Amino acid sequence: MTSELQPPVMQLILRDITKRYGATTALSGLDLDINGGECLAIVGENGAGKSTLLKIISGQIRPDEGELQFCGEEFKPGGPREALRKGVAIVHQELCLAPHLSVEANIMLGREPNRFGWRSGRQCRLMARSILAELDYADLDLNQSVSSLSPGVRQIVEIARALASNARVLLLDEPTSSLTEADTERLFQVIDRLKSRGLAIVFISHALDEVDRVADKIAVFRDGQLVRVADKKNWDRNSMIAAMVGRSIEDLYPQRIKHSPHETQESYDLGEVLFESHAVAGRKLPKKVSFQVAKGRIFGIAGLIGSGRTEMARVIMGLDPQTVGEMKVSGRVIHIRERTRNRIQMGLGLLSEDRAGEGLAVNRTIEENMLYPTYARSARFGFISGAKSRQRAENWVQKIGVKCQSARQAVRYLSGGNQQKVALARLFEQNGDVMILDEPTRGVDVGAKVEIYRMIRQKADEGRAVVVISSYLPELMGLCDDLAVMNAGQLSNARPVEKWTVEEIMGLATSGHSGEVLEINHE
Repeated sequence: MTSELQPPVMQLILRDITKRYGATTALSGLDLDINGGECLAIVGENGAGKSTLLKIISGQIRPDEGELQFCGEEFKPGGPREALRKGVAIVHQELCLAPHLSVEANIMLGREPNRFGWRSGRQCRLMARSILAELDYADLDLNQSVSSLSPGVRQIVEIARALASNARVLLLDEPTSSLTEADTERLFQVIDRLKSRGLAIVFISHALDEVDRVADKIAVFRDGQLVRVADKKNWDRNSMIAAMVGRSIEDLYPQRIKHSPHETQESYDLGEVLFESHAVAGRKLPKKVSFQVAKGRIFGIAGLIGSGRTEMARVIMGLDPQTVGEMKVSGRVIHIRERTRNRIQMGLGLLSEDRAGEGLAVNRTIEENMLYPTYARSARFGFISGAKSRQRAENWVQKIGVKCQSARQAVRYLSGGNQQKVALARLFEQNGDVMILDEPTRGVDVGAKVEIYRMIRQKADEGRAVVVISSYLPELMGLCDDLAVMNAGQLSNARPVEKWTVEEIMGLATSGHSGEVLEINHE
């Protein structure tokens, strides 16, 4: 079969690719063509086989069955280094840069031109400048430490490093997950330029609006199989979602509280307030933030990365120091130096945006991560019941749809989206009165998002006060009851979500102005 394939000048061909992990089939009989000058977007739920495919193409693992051809020749790399040498580079969701080294050193690391074994510093600088200029980042300081760069610019440095190896196929795994809207659009412009040079781009993302912006072709995976691949014009959002989850999804967001378009948060009865912040500030951010969240309501906070949203959540939880202001949970004042553990006991809970760094203990099991704060519920006479704990964890695995072998599996072996589900289950298991969710659906597929949105609304309907921090405006406007916007550490007055427009939110988020006068809290 291989000898009959007739690829164009730049094409990566996969035929009958199958990969198994024990009894689990990660990919089954996959046929796919990746062409130069095109961006192929691959979408699907977590566990659909997307990451397994990238690992095979980039040489990290080998398929159990099937064959690959690259530019008319057999492609069977013995590892990532060999795949890179042959022209296939991968940019992971968690970037693999040396933060203490300069931009130039990161781009040229392991690729330094030399003569008779001597490294040419001048040639390194010329090559690095040339590559960055091609990406429209000619003004980037080559001597600047990577640790001082924004996530968006770090992403560009990673791509530049791939181009320094003469990559002809670029694999991008969730490249926008930590980027601002502006950085995302600039990345898309870079992708457009790379396509015009004849590179093949494979783009994995859960954000369907991004897929629609950047893709030429879209492939949908489900349960380790390719459901359909077609030109972008032959897809719409509903058909993509239906192909991914195997059914149509009529309502992405659960029904929420409706208000008159003339109401503000001050003009209607909030009901019982479970959380209050009065002029609360941190050392740098936030800056004297005031807001209230009532029982049974979901309070959304919009804003760009770096606006102070995450810092505010950390101050509320006592993870970062509070300098001034007062907070209350269910009417109880939180002492300014109250420990995080005590705040959790008072009813506060946080889902961190940094799930790998501080949200989960990735070397521990799913069960331990879900139940650690509440193991005492399974205790009798001071002894923890392993059987009851396992049952509770397995119940959460089923309820929230974690794809795993069992609750005894280590979290590090789960996909990013499934790790996020474990972190959510841990927060829901705590069952506090006030839940703060920072980017709750980052890296989560569409089908799982629907379930997460339903569970968040259920917690509000049960009488919790929920705060949702998100960079994705449709999520905030579809899920939340009330909304405020953060800019430069300051929070706007809250209004019912129906009273906001996208233009107003973006105006406040980017410049502090929305086209109409909105008072910013400075209490």
